[in-house]
Amino acid sequence: MNSPSHHLFILGAGRPYSGVKPSALVPTSTDQVVLDWIIEAFKSLKDPVIHFIGGYGVDQIKEEFPSVDFIFNPDWDRTGSGTSLLRAPFVPKSTNYSCYADTVISPDAVSLLTSIPDEVVIAVDTTWQKRYENRSHDDRKTAEKVKLLNEYVTAIGRDIPITDAHAEFTGLVKFGPRAIAAITKIRERLPGDSPNLDVPAILTGLINSNMKIRAVDIGGSWAELNDRMDLAKFILSSKAEALETLAPRVKLSVIDPMVKFTFTEWKLNTGHIIEKVFTAFPSSPLAVRSSASSEDSWSVSEAGKYYSALNVPGGDEKALLKAVGNVFDSYDTRGPSDNVIVQ
Repeated sequence: MNSPSHHLFILGAGRPYSGVKPSALVPTSTDQVVLDWIIEAFKSLKDPVIHFIGGYGVDQIKEEFPSVDFIFNPDWDRTGSGTSLLRAPFVPKSTNYSCYADTVISPDAVSLLTSIPDEVVIAVDTTWQKRYENRSHDDRKTAEKVKLLNEYVTAIGRDIPITDAHAEFTGLVKFGPRAIAAITKIRERLPGDSPNLDVPAILTGLINSNMKIRAVDIGGSWAELNDRMDLAKFILSSKAEALETLAPRVKLSVIDPMVKFTFTEWKLNTGHIIEKVFTAFPSSPLAVRSSASSEDSWSVSEAGKYYSALNVPGGDEKALLKAVGNVFDSYDTRGPSDNVIVQ
């Protein structure tokens, strides 16, 4: 029997940023907890094996998620995330992923990471300074920052000066088989019980062993628990994602089916998206609607700010091209989290 091809290691050994509830069990604004969101994000992989490397509150987490494989880090109260990563029983001939238990990630971010063939791929956020607008200078200083050159990581860690950082590390990593072999050698060299050993230190070890690390910008497709507004914005996300979240939940109204796509997807696969739209809606008049990531949040509504096209003739390719182009052209910026909806 072949072993599963995908393994996810969730690093959640330490105490939560605030409160006493383990980060993985922190409730969101829905009826789910953080670990539900993490597991859901990886469902696009074929039968992934979920491992949780825990310490603080691990028995409570195990009780609520009995199907997850739990690995105990006995040094959880005095070691960093790197120690937990080194305890991961990576499967050499499989693709292995790791992420933090105090962050939530979108399924699109996981799919994007999966699509990149490089041996080591990390998810970063180049808009991190905007996310930190209402947070302290100390938060910026201690963030796990990244320096890049042509999409590859040249340095990663908290000690990178804020002015030199191109992005923030989100905690999400994909490791290929050669990377797992290199980590095995790093295990032998690094002091696994070091309190300062974090995941960026392991990644730095890979860079020092001449392994390239590819960075993929996932923009706002993630959130940290230490900022409740950051988490709220992630859960609400764009209009498109909010509607998808609400569709199965509303009882007294109907949210029409939709086709959504990002600016990047539109530029790279215009013909495929047009075919997808006309397959979903063969002859109906269409509404082409804005869904920019900056359009709505829990603190600001900018309804009506961007262009939407109504009564676009069904089956009319030129009309659809024009409508989508006008919507995207109305956005202030066009990043990886900016969508258009067709209904």
